[in-house]
Amino acid sequence: MIETERLFLRGMVRRDFPAFMAIWREPEVVRFIGGKPFSEAESWGRFKGNAGSWVLGGHGQSGIFQKADGVLLWQLGFFTASHGLGADFNGEGSCVLCGKAQGQGYGPEAMMAAHDWFNAQIFGGGGWRMIDVGHVVTLRLAARFGYRWCEKRNLWAIV
Repeated sequence: MIETERLFLRGMVRRDFPAFMAIWREPEVVRFIGGKPFSEAESWGRFKGNAGSWVLGGHGQSGIFQKADGVLLWQLGFFTASHGLGADFNGEGSCVLCGKAQGQGYGPEAMMAAHDWFNAQIFGGGGWRMIDVGHVVTLRLAARFGYRWCEKRNLWAIV
């Protein structure tokens, strides 16, 4: 578990799934991630993928929870992706917040903690993010954390 001033990050467990699924149904969450709310089956697939990433790679997406009440605000972390971009672009980072958590500084707070943890690991450092070009807030946040546009792969990366 990783703690910040207002948050804690931890691997999600089965009891977190209803909140996880509800967030994937929020239009403001999926606006730049496919554009349509996820079905229960699609949410379950992502949920299992998050758990599998921890088992197979020792790192993955963590739930972001408010310390004050334990409410799941969403997920953040690093995982091994397979998008066919080459072995040097298989370490992907991601941060998604539910609608009510957006605009309150939770993203930068959680990202700083996750980056610090990830960079301290033997497998840490580097990575990339696929960001919709219309998602200005996320592009600004990625740049703040050192991600730059990588023309070679047409995505944002720390290289």
